[in-house]
Amino acid sequence: IPAAIMLVLKLIGTSDEIMTLALIAVGTVFLVIFFDKIYLLFEEYLNRGFDDNGRFILWERAFDCLLESPLFGVGFFNFGDIGTPTFVDILPTMPHNTIFNILSAMGIFGIVCYLYYRAKTLIPLIKRPTTEKTAFLITLAVMLTMSLLDNYVFYIHTMFYYSVILAISTVITEREKMPSPSQESVGESNISTQ
Repeated sequence: IPAAIMLVLKLIGTSDEIMTLALIAVGTVFLVIFFDKIYLLFEEYLNRGFDDNGRFILWERAFDCLLESPLFGVGFFNFGDIGTPTFVDILPTMPHNTIFNILSAMGIFGIVCYLYYRAKTLIPLIKRPTTEKTAFLITLAVMLTMSLLDNYVFYIHTMFYYSVILAISTVITEREKMPSPSQESVGESNISTQ
């Protein structure tokens, strides 16, 4: 509904400020009308509060693993039998935090490699920002933030979306490196005059 309203307002030539106000008004009316149903969606989280759901114990164990083997970690399958076993026996127990997971499993060497990789994949999205690159950057930022509370970086469906975003952003970055047609024609005219 908000996208349709925005499209109609854009087609009739409405300014961005009026579109924003209209979307806020529609969102507010929607929230008031459907408040009970929206509350039901978040009721469990609101009732539970800021319960760590056992994560602090896992994070403490991950830190102990890091202290046990700080340079290269203890490996993925040596985290221990803390908490409930995973639903598939081939998956190791993980600390529900990507940073702690990498530190405990691969140590300082692993986190340095991970941070280098993360920098190499995010910096091209920050350079010469475009709408597409900004959307991809926001998506990746949300995924990486969520990874501080779970192991989204290690989940197959998340990695699929991440890989698609990375592939598309790589294509965009490579196209930016290519000379534009106007630059090519200038170069060709300089060659033909010599």
